[in-house]
Amino acid sequence: MTDLAKEIIYGLKRILPSYWPIHPRYRTRFSRPRVVYLLAMPRTGSTLAKRYLGEHEGLVIAPNRTYRHSWKLAKKLGSGLIVIDKRTNNLDEEKLNKIFFDYGNMVWFAGIIRDPRDQLVSLLETERHDKVPRTTEFWTFWMERYGIIFDFAKTHASKGANICLIRYEDLALHPLVIKRDFLRWLGIEVQSEDLTLGYSNVVKEIASGEDDSEDWKTHRNQEVHKESIGRWRHVKDTAAVKLLTHYRQLPEVNQLMCSLGYDEDIIHMTKNFDGITQLGLSLV
Repeated sequence: MTDLAKEIIYGLKRILPSYWPIHPRYRTRFSRPRVVYLLAMPRTGSTLAKRYLGEHEGLVIAPNRTYRHSWKLAKKLGSGLIVIDKRTNNLDEEKLNKIFFDYGNMVWFAGIIRDPRDQLVSLLETERHDKVPRTTEFWTFWMERYGIIFDFAKTHASKGANICLIRYEDLALHPLVIKRDFLRWLGIEVQSEDLTLGYSNVVKEIASGEDDSEDWKTHRNQEVHKESIGRWRHVKDTAAVKLLTHYRQLPEVNQLMCSLGYDEDIIHMTKNFDGITQLGLSLV
């Protein structure tokens, strides 16, 4: 089927609400997905999440191509393996709905979120990801991006969509717990004592610098670390500090940050988001 034909079918599905409740692809909950799409903004630790959480014999990391390529790879590998797909442009309302329209709940979604203050510090250090604002507009942009995940969960969890949320800080501070919870969420039973902090999978082209689609530094690391948590506290430049604390003037942004546990100190999430499985609840 050509891409044009798929776009036409997708358009027809969107104007036929009755498609959702009658199609078995959305009524049936599968015990395991065939593809897990990681949803994240740039500089949130999503590459670390992909590599560390994807380090398991039952998981395969997809190349940085299209969401449809990952599905084709899953079909080629067979039902015994789960493909991990990570591309930051998947965090898009239209793209997310297309993925779910195409594959139903045979694919699952994992949101990766990081303290936006640290995320902004990291963005200020690179010229990449130029579509993400480095001004006070960053804060509403950040809220709107993650609002896509929350709205998607509210709309589609009742139709069988599986969505989880992983905080970068929990992954960095308690990697064994988060990886255990992630694998169990995928239907893979594992004990914490069988897991390690290291990971060996690597995309050689990225680690060598030939491919700049991801941060090469992450592909040279082989173990989870927590040194990048709270970097915003060490910023001294007055203009940068003003930018990093601008969220305090935006009630909705400030409220969402508090709900996610991003207060003056990082605390546990204070809100259950509808339709979303929050990994790391055993840490509470």
